[in-house]
Amino acid sequence: VFKIPNGGTIKVTPYPAGRTIGGSFWRIEREAEVLLYAVEFNHRREQHLDRFVLEAFERPSVLITDALTMGIEENKRRKQLDQQLFSAIERTMSRQGDVLIPMDPSARVLEILRCLHRYWVLKRKSTPIIIVSNVGDKLIADANNFVEWMSEAIRNELNTQQSRPYHFSRGEVQVIRSPDDLDMFPRPRLILATDVSLSIGFSRYIFTKMANDPRNLVLITQRCRKGTPAYQLSSQKKPPPLVVKIKVAKMVELSAHEIKERLKVTIRVQFTKLDFVSLSDEEKTAFRQAFRSAIATSEKLDISCILITSIDPLSSEISSEVIVGKEAHIAPFRRKVLLDPNSIFSVANGFNSALYGSATTSSEDGTADAAKKKKGKKKKKQSSKDKKEEGDKGAIGGGGGG
Repeated sequence: VFKIPNGGTIKVTPYPAGRTIGGSFWRIEREAEVLLYAVEFNHRREQHLDRFVLEAFERPSVLITDALTMGIEENKRRKQLDQQLFSAIERTMSRQGDVLIPMDPSARVLEILRCLHRYWVLKRKSTPIIIVSNVGDKLIADANNFVEWMSEAIRNELNTQQSRPYHFSRGEVQVIRSPDDLDMFPRPRLILATDVSLSIGFSRYIFTKMANDPRNLVLITQRCRKGTPAYQLSSQKKPPPLVVKIKVAKMVELSAHEIKERLKVTIRVQFTKLDFVSLSDEEKTAFRQAFRSAIATSEKLDISCILITSIDPLSSEISSEVIVGKEAHIAPFRRKVLLDPNSIFSVANGFNSALYGSATTSSEDGTADAAKKKKGKKKKKQSSKDKKEEGDKGAIGGGGGG
């Protein structure tokens, strides 16, 4: 009950909606007005939940609901729907095909799981029902702890037989966390995998693996969002085979050479006091060592990752290839080299900047030159703006003097 500022109260009461464990519709009362908010409900009794009973309430002033099932031609009975489900599974598994049922990772999977489990026990199936989900174990454990929220029949089973609805003691349901573990189970297999839309998750991966085998079957058991692969499958009226376009990305292992190429950064460096041609052989060797050591120390790299590819005899420009540790380090290293090279070629990193002078750098694509030009334009623009402001001030002063 909530008090409202202008006097009076509003009473809000939840009632079981019959769709998910703990799912509710709401009766909202204020004085003589009654509003029912029932957007998601189920008027049929499910395997683990009692049905939503609208007729138990007097006619409300307002009823807010949805119309997601409008336009469905047939409204079949539960037994007929279950029989269609079991027949489709049996036909597929009899020809050694796998059955994939995309599911949501939470409450709605409990309905289909209990339905299939009861059929599996009745028919004494030797192959388990396989759930591929990161939270499958937790979902089943939580469901067994929420029996008081389920149907009266299930509560009676717990009181009289000490039986919980999702206690699978004989291994008839197996939960795995990776689709690669499916290889442990022989075909045919019944697989429940997240997500229900086939757009993401394990169900998408499994679907792409099994789609090209005509023996396999994908069963869509609930409404899906428009544009998803599951919606495309369920909305097509023509008989199989059906065409669904899915972009598939896969990881490709790179060779050592390819990894080095991806991590390679090429830089060009000049020093204001360096005249490389005039150096002796020993001095040239010492310079090369100091150059590579400075980069290695600054970036915490092995010195073997720095290679001097060439030194221009006229300008003494050093071209070098550096193999950084990770792809994420490439951009920061480029930025550091181009904008603040003297933080690398410093005394702290073992480089004699007093002997060789300060460093100027550029990359292969001339990034530094472009940055300098941009910076120059910015300064020029600022200078023009300052001159304009001075001119305006002069004009104002001249006017005052006149």
